[in-house]
Amino acid sequence: MRRKLIAAGVVGAVCLAVWGAGVGGSRSPTARLDNGVVALVDGRPITTRDFDAYALVFTDPSGRLSVSREDVLLSLINQSLALAEAESRGLTVTQDEVEATVRSARQAGLNVALMAREGGLDAFRARTRTRLLFERVKAAATSNVVANDDQVRAYFATHGPVFGDQPFEQVKPWIRDRVTQQLVDAAWSGWLAEDRACSRIDVLDPTLSAPDVGPLTECPPRSRSGASAQ
Repeated sequence: MRRKLIAAGVVGAVCLAVWGAGVGGSRSPTARLDNGVVALVDGRPITTRDFDAYALVFTDPSGRLSVSREDVLLSLINQSLALAEAESRGLTVTQDEVEATVRSARQAGLNVALMAREGGLDAFRARTRTRLLFERVKAAATSNVVANDDQVRAYFATHGPVFGDQPFEQVKPWIRDRVTQQLVDAAWSGWLAEDRACSRIDVLDPTLSAPDVGPLTECPPRSRSGASAQ
């Protein structure tokens, strides 16, 4: 059983956390830390290089972030948790899968100039591998989440006018897919929130606020099995 532990002193650094947050953005995404580590997730480092590279995805041509630096950190924490889960489940992504995704992006009009600003093709490949693994873990962790008939009928009753004269049985498969996706997204958000609360997260950059991991202090043993719908 793991317990929640946030680095001492970080919560008190709220006055410094405004650097780079919100509309103002930041031209220097992270502080230059001596050890080069922004945060630790169960001992796994998120480095300044990781942070800066990921922040580039949300940086406009003038060098300003379109999201807060805390949002960047939270995304990287979630990625770290998902990659650890992928390792525990033995989930992998092949180079062929990465290249197939890159080819599809190019065929869809991938902005080469934008990609260059975000670190180039190699960085795009690395982000693609991470995203594919993230999606694979999400699918595995929520594999048993499916909308039941009552939820499907409730959606139809609420949104009936949208379907016009189409009978329920005709639109039922579409509704089930839509409601299932909503349930999957909610279950995955809950999975990540619980994993954050049950992990040790040490934020070492004093200009960043630690993420709010919620009130959970006692964590059930995680078998890393799929989430369930309520």
